[in-house]
Amino acid sequence: MLKHLNNTAVEISTLKSLLELTKPRILMAVLMTGFTGMCMSLGAIPPLIDVFWCFSALLLSVSGSAIQNNLLDHRIDQKMARTKDRELAIEKHGQAKLWLFSSLLIAASIAISLLFITKMVALLIGIAVLTYVLWYTLFLKRYDPFGAILGGLPGAIPALIGGYAIQSQFIPSVWLFFTLMMLWQPPHFWALTLKIKDDYAAATIPVLPLVYGETYTKIFIFLYALALIPVSIAISIAGGYGIIYLALVTLVGFYYLFVTYWYIRVKVDYHRAFMLSLVYIFLIFLLTIAAVAI
Repeated sequence: MLKHLNNTAVEISTLKSLLELTKPRILMAVLMTGFTGMCMSLGAIPPLIDVFWCFSALLLSVSGSAIQNNLLDHRIDQKMARTKDRELAIEKHGQAKLWLFSSLLIAASIAISLLFITKMVALLIGIAVLTYVLWYTLFLKRYDPFGAILGGLPGAIPALIGGYAIQSQFIPSVWLFFTLMMLWQPPHFWALTLKIKDDYAAATIPVLPLVYGETYTKIFIFLYALALIPVSIAISIAGGYGIIYLALVTLVGFYYLFVTYWYIRVKVDYHRAFMLSLVYIFLIFLLTIAAVAI
């Protein structure tokens, strides 16, 4: 009995370490982004079967990409307190096995897209994987202090994946939602860099606060937070979501602008600024889903 319990504990520990490498928080955000794109494209809650295949493709591609990102970043992660657990997980499973496993996940994602969704979705998933694993991980992150701007592409593409999983035609509101996701990710990331800039310094990653200073970074965070408001208004108009949605997303946008300024300039609580950016985007998800569901 004791041996069985020990084996079970080892299996749970092994699974937990593997899940750590898939970055479950990012995965959840990607699934929400994709689902919101699906709802906007259809103008209603999509059928369960469509959600199942789209989520399967996203889950597999994001998990595989995240594992490969960790493998390429393992030397950097050793130097950062926030990511040391990922290095331990890589040592537990072995790099060769993880490269094979992650590649199979990505291949399965593309296969599902081709067989059960559309070629366009397969193409978008391929672009998201390549831009995250190669372009962002190997170039933008390592050499460009403004890398978060274009590095947001793989995180925004799920909006298009969700949209094109439902309809093959151009949907303006979905592309505007993609734009909003591109604009939201840099200030979200820059708030994190302000919080743990010492970690990035130890890993010699040239993030914005280290290269251009905190004041410059705070100005960019505020400008990007400001830019989210007109884009969310444009989404409301293009999607025809009504005056209530328009009022709510505008209110949420101004609230995010205020709390961003408050916590990066007045209170200087970068952790709170980082967390509230997550609250903002999930409110946008929920309001948009509710707008098409009602």
